[in-house]
Amino acid sequence: MSSIKNVDRLLSRLNNISNVDLNSTMVKATTVVHAQAKLLAPVNKEPGGGNLAGSIHMEVKEKTNKLYGRVFTNLIYAPFVEFGTGITGNGTYPYKIKGLKLTYKNEKWLGYIPEVGWRYIAGQKAQPYMYPSLKQNEKYIKQLFKDALHKQLKNNCKGA
Repeated sequence: MSSIKNVDRLLSRLNNISNVDLNSTMVKATTVVHAQAKLLAPVNKEPGGGNLAGSIHMEVKEKTNKLYGRVFTNLIYAPFVEFGTGITGNGTYPYKIKGLKLTYKNEKWLGYIPEVGWRYIAGQKAQPYMYPSLKQNEKYIKQLFKDALHKQLKNNCKGA
């Protein structure tokens, strides 16, 4: 008859593996993307410009045992800056994002431009700042989580 030695110790280590806290790593990763988005956000040269960068926020939260990091802005015009608008913006967004299909208005529209007045507008080119802030840091973020997970698993298994 054969027996397994140290079963209690093995079970204890296996239980400890699930005790991984990546909250601080998510905060660090989200902070990096947040800072990059603020740097990449275009600044309006007119008086009062620069509101876009100031409107970019971040949050980290846990919901149903899943950890989320989010960088966002609630300015109504933010998506138009990111993706472009109208005839001028069509085809200027350089990124392919799975599940995203961009469509643009194919004619000019009447719009009001401060200090200029009413004009027909053909739109604006895309000025991406959100998506590139994530893409430019993707490898770094993956490494952050890989290192944190490795360190915590090593520590969790060591003490049992």
